[in-house]
Amino acid sequence: MAVANSKPELSACARDRVLFLLQREGCQAAARLAQQLAALNAEGLLEFSAEPRKIGRHGAGG
Repeated sequence: MAVANSKPELSACARDRVLFLLQREGCQAAARLAQQLAALNAEGLLEFSAEPRKIGRHGAGG
């Protein structure tokens, strides 16, 4: 997946599809959500970017 920008963007349609998946099937493993996001990316409905982060509790900026 190519780096598009610094913040991933979901179209309204893509958000609806992810929310519907969660409503219909409940909690999902990260791998399942990753598959859904990859499918949305392949359809051009999602922009993906990778950001290096530190591992651990304080890796998200805290």
